[in-house]
Amino acid sequence: MAGMIYILIIVLFAVYILWTWNNTKSFEGILNRISYLCIGTVFIAFATYIIFNISNNGVNYPEEEMEKLVRNMILLVFIPMNGFCVLPQIGNIIGKIKNNEISNEKLKRKIITFVISIIILIIFEIFYLKNTQTQIIAIMNVLK
Repeated sequence: MAGMIYILIIVLFAVYILWTWNNTKSFEGILNRISYLCIGTVFIAFATYIIFNISNNGVNYPEEEMEKLVRNMILLVFIPMNGFCVLPQIGNIIGKIKNNEISNEKLKRKIITFVISIIILIIFEIFYLKNTQTQIIAIMNVLK
């Protein structure tokens, strides 16, 4: 079972990297694209860690080791998933700005829509992760 999860994580990261790479074609130089991807991934990882900690509030793990295992697995799955929602879209917007393909009015609307979507996503993710952790604890307690 764990092997399947790790294969899923590798596939998620591969798609995330390729999708982000594809949406940063307008960036000048490979180094800029790599920097954007690396810095963006660190930011996404930090944000995902914060979201996990918020969702973890009130969840009581029977063992500290179980909490670490669940946290690591959730972070590895949700970093690329959150990255799907953020980095390719920002790269696309930056490309349109660089190429003067978007008016200021459209840019403002895109940014407002993007920020509202991210806020809604974060709220849903917090509740989803809290529920997921509770279910994992219940399953682990049944298996004991």
